[in-house]
Amino acid sequence: MGEGLVRDLGRRVREAQSQWHSPAVSAGLVRDGVLVWSAHVGSARLDPLAAPTDDTQYMIGSITKTFTALLIMGLRDAGRLSLDDRLEKYLPQTRHGAIASAHGSRDPRAPVRAQGDGTAGWALEHRCRPGPLRVLCGGSDR
Repeated sequence: MGEGLVRDLGRRVREAQSQWHSPAVSAGLVRDGVLVWSAHVGSARLDPLAAPTDDTQYMIGSITKTFTALLIMGLRDAGRLSLDDRLEKYLPQTRHGAIASAHGSRDPRAPVRAQGDGTAGWALEHRCRPGPLRVLCGGSDR
């Protein structure tokens, strides 16, 4: 990577922290599975004070469901999976693929679709509402 690009990316990370009023921002660039650049600004921890590093783990709350739904829908659009495929087809022996029944038992044959409808192990706290998970919750599958 050129020095100009490295400077520009670092500037953008600093600007993001300032604009977002965030205590810390980390960014990285991965090529062929290898981290080739990273930058960190701010404080990852306040007590004791610690700067973020490549190994810092941030608590990102429920946003991971959005990432999961977007990736699933992208794979569906590319014809690489069906929302009716069983999760175990892609994650054999997973303990997170079961569907909860009304009486509390678990059906191990969860379809990928169930990962967004609040019945499977990955999304038990989620309940269907408008947004990116709508299709996984039984909306249009084209």
